[in-house]
Amino acid sequence: MSSDKSAGLDQTLDYFDLASRTDRSRRALNLAALITSASCLLAILICLIIDLAITGTLTWSLYPLVSILYAWLIAAPLLFFKQHILRRVTLTLVSISLFLVPFLFCLEQISQTGSWLLSLGIPVALVAVLYMWVIYYLVRKMIGHPWYASAIVVALAIPVNLLIDLVIANASDQAFNIDVWDAMSTAILVVIALTLFAVGYLFRKRVDE
Repeated sequence: MSSDKSAGLDQTLDYFDLASRTDRSRRALNLAALITSASCLLAILICLIIDLAITGTLTWSLYPLVSILYAWLIAAPLLFFKQHILRRVTLTLVSISLFLVPFLFCLEQISQTGSWLLSLGIPVALVAVLYMWVIYYLVRKMIGHPWYASAIVVALAIPVNLLIDLVIANASDQAFNIDVWDAMSTAILVVIALTLFAVGYLFRKRVDE
């Protein structure tokens, strides 16, 4: 009987300890969200005030304004949502994907350097976002094989780099060609990918033995 009471007491203490740690984690997360939001707002205000004081209008301060706002939108799911960390990471990637093109559109309008969003910004953004989601998928599906997942991620960087070069060449009306830097970067990525794959193979072989 005494052992049952002792076990019950241990379970109760474990429950309250877990509840206490959860409460501390929530308070820390709320504090981080408050500090992050206040810092972003303060940085924006400082940039606006200095820009207005020096130029009398809003010029360069618009760049940090939209950049800080975009960064805050990315960080918001991690800071303000109370779901499991994996769900918050997923929402963060969704936020990156949804607000990337509007962010680039704002930069295009601020810079007044011509219409580059449709020909350059959106295609490169789509390639980058797709690559980001592929990495996320590999990390989730191959969580037990991190070396293999890393090798695939590095190998996929090769066509991603070439595709971005192709987009840039088309946007600038230049012929697409693979120069020495492309060849060197491709060779380096191949070596890294093969090395990661080999390490993963040796590690798994040692575990199986």
